[in-house]
Amino acid sequence: MVCKNKTFVFIVAILLSIVFNSSVLLANNLKNESKITTQEQAVKHAAKLGNDKCQKDFGLSPFKPESYKAEFIDSK
Repeated sequence: MVCKNKTFVFIVAILLSIVFNSSVLLANNLKNESKITTQEQAVKHAAKLGNDKCQKDFGLSPFKPESYKAEFIDSK
């Protein structure tokens, strides 16, 4: 029984990571990306997108902007 719970938690963690990473990529491709000018705005927006998708798919909102740091990768 414990093994099943650990497996479930592991799978959920991986899914949440995928959702968050996808949300960051989507945030970068938005038409209004010029409105996102600071790290703080980018992190808040990415967390919101991740939470919106997670809420829709899993009924969870696990992402908190203060838990993440935005960084430029290849000028994006």
